Amino acid sequence: PAAKAWAESNFVDEKAKLAEASFPIPPKELVERTQRVLALNNGFVGEIGGMMADNFEFVGPVVGPLNKKQYIESIAGFDFYSVFPDAKFEMYDFRVDAFEPNRVWFTSRGRGTNTGVNDSPLFKQATGKAYVNDSPLF
Repeated sequence: PAAKAWAESNFVDEKAKLAEASFPIPPKELVERTQRVLALNNGFVGEIGGMMADNFEFVGPVVGPLNKKQYIESIAGFDFYSVFPDAKFEMYDFRVDAFEPNRVWFTSRGRGTNTGVNDSPLFKQATGKAYVNDSPLF
């Protein structure tokens, strides 16, 4: 009985919580939009700007904050696939946050091999080294 009571007070009923939310975009549509932005963000830069708010801000663990213009210039300036032509991002488990219904979380394992080169000082020569992301959560 104590475990059941604990579970009832600590495990969130996500569907009920999302049903209470006043965010205007339904969860399914928000996930679809997120997936579209991710697809456009991976080499199709020309289309992504129209999907971003004017006050867009990117803040990463190492890079940022970048405003919309800086972010678009940044992703347009580096051709990831020229360096890692076999890259796969392996994104899955897309879901809307029950407490922040304007936020989508997903998992991306990802892997690739540095068999290409580009103008970046870091990638003037292919190393043949592979990378594997060990289940980062976004």
